[in-house]
Amino acid sequence: MSLALTLPPQPVGPLLPPQQAPKPHRNFKFSDANFFLLAEATLFMVHSGMLRRCKMFSNMFGLPQTDNAKKQEDGYTRERPLFIPQVLAVELDVVLNFVYFEWPGPDFTVLGFLRLLALSDRFGIPTARDYALRSLNDLSIPPILRVEYGLLCEVEGWPEQGFMELMLKPLHDIADCDAHCASPDLLLAIVKARSQVDLLRRQTFVQIPDVPHAPTCSLGTRELCTATWRNAWCTGLCRLYLNPGEYAPVPEITDKLNAAAVANMDPACLRAVKDAIVRDKVLTRELELYDTELVKVRALTRTPRLYTPALPAPLFHSTPAGDDDMIETE
Repeated sequence: MSLALTLPPQPVGPLLPPQQAPKPHRNFKFSDANFFLLAEATLFMVHSGMLRRCKMFSNMFGLPQTDNAKKQEDGYTRERPLFIPQVLAVELDVVLNFVYFEWPGPDFTVLGFLRLLALSDRFGIPTARDYALRSLNDLSIPPILRVEYGLLCEVEGWPEQGFMELMLKPLHDIADCDAHCASPDLLLAIVKARSQVDLLRRQTFVQIPDVPHAPTCSLGTRELCTATWRNAWCTGLCRLYLNPGEYAPVPEITDKLNAAAVANMDPACLRAVKDAIVRDKVLTRELELYDTELVKVRALTRTPRLYTPALPAPLFHSTPAGDDDMIETE
């Protein structure tokens, strides 16, 4: 009898067991192991007592079985390990490091904590999710991964925060390893959304708001106020608005507009043009665009797809503890 594990579709690791003989993991190869897991071509020799912490495995050990019955099932002998489909060996390493060393916790990288966050649901370890979220609160998460894992793991506020960062910073700032960790659909959606923002900002620069001529204008001519305003708009506010390094957010631009003082322009005309910009939503229509594009991003399949045969960045800051440091547990 073979146990079938039901996992969400996530084409990361192989779907089928490898043909070559598995190689024992450098750390998880306990001499008193009584359960055997296989991820890719790596054999993990562990303890069923520790695996009980994972809901995915806990039901397997609920009923007593004879030794002969166990030999007919995957996982109870080294010759017949339980294969975990679509999980990389390094990912199972992450899960087991948390299971065995929950306190003070393994030294994961940002990507390591993100993978633990995603795997915590798959393996059924609520404490791993809590630990990952607490740790990530103190770390800098790349915005593209904040969106990806915010959607995948349903972390409140993450998709919006990451999306806004991506709309204001140049897309070439996305590191290659971070891009490889995001789904192609998400990357395409972000590129399209940012393109819409770029287009809107350029249109706003070109379509200079008209100057309503105040009846009390002390300069007497609308043309003089208009020329002064055009120069102030193009050389002042729009330089901030179109900064190629990093766009200023709409609230900051709005504050700059409200505080702007334009020399050689009648104060009443300046107030009138500021009011017209607010009334016509010249700046705030960008916020409406964000909402529209974010809805499209949320509609994507919430599954990260790593098409590379290995993760593009390490999951541990340092190599996990060696064999002599591992805990011998029944």
